[in-house]
Formats: sequence, structure tokens, C-alpha cells
Amino acid sequence: MVTKLRNGSLFGGKSILVDSPTLFRYYCLVLSPIGAIITALNNIFILISCALLLCACDSTRYVDVTAPDSNPDPPDFIAVDQQPVVLVVVQPDYPEYARLAGITGTVWVKMLVDTTGSVRKAAIMKSDNAIFNEPSLTATLQWKFTPAMLHDAPIACWVSTALRFN
Repeated sequence: MVTKLRNGSLFGGKSILVDSPTLFRYYCLVLSPIGAIITALNNIFILISCALLLCACDSTRYVDVTAPDSNPDPPDFIAVDQQPVVLVVVQPDYPEYARLAGITGTVWVKMLVDTTGSVRKAAIMKSDNAIFNEPSLTATLQWKFTPAMLHDAPIACWVSTALRFN
């Protein structure tokens, strides 16, 4: 059987006549190894994708729903009878390189004051310059408050403050 093939990319842009044994040899010598290479590359790609997917799955991100957190964070706003009052203020360290360079800025910090008046968490709300963030968090975690009161009982709540570096 003779077949007329027309494929510019495989045969240099010419139409050629080939018989079945020629097509079989072309398949065995050219297309079959290319197919095997493509299949191997596809398998390697699948293995790499699976490995990356497994690496991206971090077991520490899962929360055990059978043991709920005994002290969940309160909402950002909570009505209280008495606001927390600052007792101890620790001033943040001014980074020496920022002081020498004359860099100034303000960092707004949100602190979670627990029922004992200690700062349990601190987070940056806004910052003029990121070099002041770490000293601000370190300092505010050491602050002490009187706890917020609701119906004559201490409760945890969020407090925010601005720290100025100048």
C-alpha cells in the first residue's frame, strides 16, 4: 500500500509517496522514541507536582476541632464598662542606624490585653517605616495594664497605640 504524505515539517516541505513498511520504520525510529520521551517527561512532571503539593501541605496548619481553644481572641471591638489603663510602658529601642541616618516614623500597634492585664499578642496595624516594627512589637509585649472590666469581671480586649520614633 502506498500513501501520499504531505507534511512540510517532517519531510522538508515536500509531498512524498511512502509505502507501509516505510511508515512503520518511521514510526519505530522517530515517533516511538519521541513518544517515550514525552511520556517520561510527563511522568516526571507529575511526580514533581505531587512532591510540591505534599511539601505545601503543612500539618501545623490544621486545628484539632475536638479541643477548642480555651481563650479565643475577642472581636476587634467589644463594649466594656471600663477600658484598660496602662500601668507599665516600655519604650521601644530606636535602631542605631535609623537614629544616625535621621530616619523617623510612627508605628500603630494593636495589643491584646488579657484578664490579668498582660499583653498576650501584639500586631502592627500601620507603619511609616518597617525598620521600627520589630522594636515596637518587642516593647509593647512588655506593657502592663489594668484589665478591661465588663459587669465587674475582667475581660480580654484589644487596645491600640501609636509609637513615635523621632
